[in-house]
Parts: sequence; C-alpha cells; structure tokens
Amino acid sequence: MDQSELNARTDALVMKGWHARTVAVDNAAVIALDMGFEYVRTLSRLDMALMAQRARGGDIPDNELESFRNADLMTEARNGAETHYITVEASFTTDHRDTDQAQRNARFLTRFTGCPAHAAIASVKNDHAVEAQIASGVIHWHRILQRDLDPE
Repeated sequence: MDQSELNARTDALVMKGWHARTVAVDNAAVIALDMGFEYVRTLSRLDMALMAQRARGGDIPDNELESFRNADLMTEARNGAETHYITVEASFTTDHRDTDQAQRNARFLTRFTGCPAHAAIASVKNDHAVEAQIASGVIHWHRILQRDLDPE
C-alpha cells in the first residue's frame, strides 16, 4: 500500500468516526432513555473544560484531563430527583480504548460532580473484548445503524 492509499484509508476512518460522534450527539436523549434515565441536557465543551480546569494541579495527569474535556458526549440525566451523568465514546468500531475512556470519564464525572456517572459507547460494531463488557453490564452500548451514517 502506497502513502496515498494509506492517507485515503486514514481519512475514511476519521470520517466514519466523526459521523458516529454526530449520530451519538443527535441521540443523546435516546441514549439516556435506553439507560433508564430522563435526559436533562448535553454538557457543553465549556462545562467539560471548566471541570478539567478546576482539577488541574491535582493527582490527575494533564493528558487525562485534556482527554476528558474532549470526550465525544457527556450528558446530565435524572433518575427521579437524583442527578446522574452519562459519558459516551463514539466510534464506527469500538475497542477497549473507547470503553476505557468512557469508564475513566465516568469516574472523573462522579469525582467532579459528586453524582453517579455511567459509561456508554456508541458504534456500528464492536471488537470481541467490548462485546464481553457489554454482556457483563460494565458498559452500555448504543447501536448505531449503518443507515444512520448514510447521507440523506
């Protein structure tokens, strides 16, 4: 494979990931509902950046705080009167990196807000290790249908 083919393949993967993220953001309320919560709002980049900024200088490495503030999707939800948070990592095909980030971000949200937080992924498909995490209930999977990625 020459460099131009490699570049084209990389570009296609980036676009697939971007589309998956867009679908996840568009489905934020549905993800919350599927997880048994009432959707309240999507956290803005500013919300996430302010949480990360307040944590700077503590025991969390700066690169992890940067990753947190750049998460694909974070939402506030309710279970009755109790506030919960959901963090979602989106990819065309999720792997352990996505589930690790979602779980880490959920731990950070709980720490930063004092409220329970839950990890989710949104994807068309998942690798084998992710399937085991979904089956065990460690992480919620929002299935993105291929048709959701197709241009209208």
